[in-house]
Amino acid sequence: MTDPEATLHARSDKTYTTHDFMEVIAGFLRSYLFGNSFDLWTKTGARCNLLKVGSSGWAQGKIRVRIILEFAPDEPNDET
Repeated sequence: MTDPEATLHARSDKTYTTHDFMEVIAGFLRSYLFGNSFDLWTKTGARCNLLKVGSSGWAQGKIRVRIILEFAPDEPNDET
């Protein structure tokens, strides 16, 4: 069972590479959200049906979770 109060702990006194930080996030998701189904949700994909908007039918396929880490640098302040 997952802990509803679980939080992601990344140490503020450590410098992380992008790879290291992604491993921290993946470890959190594996431990608290997906458990043994982690590879199914992130690599293989879980079979599902999706009701297509504007159609009377269902589309068959897979749903998968992707983890994206994005860096957005601060804009330089032109007033200085």
